[in-house]
Amino acid sequence: MLRAKYYDWCSARIAERFVQLSVERIYELAGAAADNTRELSFAEVVDRATEALAAEMSLPSFESWLAAYRAEPERYEEDLAGFWRNES
Repeated sequence: MLRAKYYDWCSARIAERFVQLSVERIYELAGAAADNTRELSFAEVVDRATEALAAEMSLPSFESWLAAYRAEPERYEEDLAGFWRNES
């Protein structure tokens, strides 16, 4: 269950940042302009941009997050999106 909470927490951080991006920045992150062999689908653009954003954000490893979570779980619980409930 803790790994599911970790993924939920990371997803919430990425989603929070993603919605603040301009359309131009999303396409830039996705590398869509560089991929001139074919037009990317919406899902491909979102997937690529999300992967790039996750790498850019330097989210903590599971082990680092787990230590911090165990020290202060209430701090992290309020930031969970609730996706972990589907995984547990």
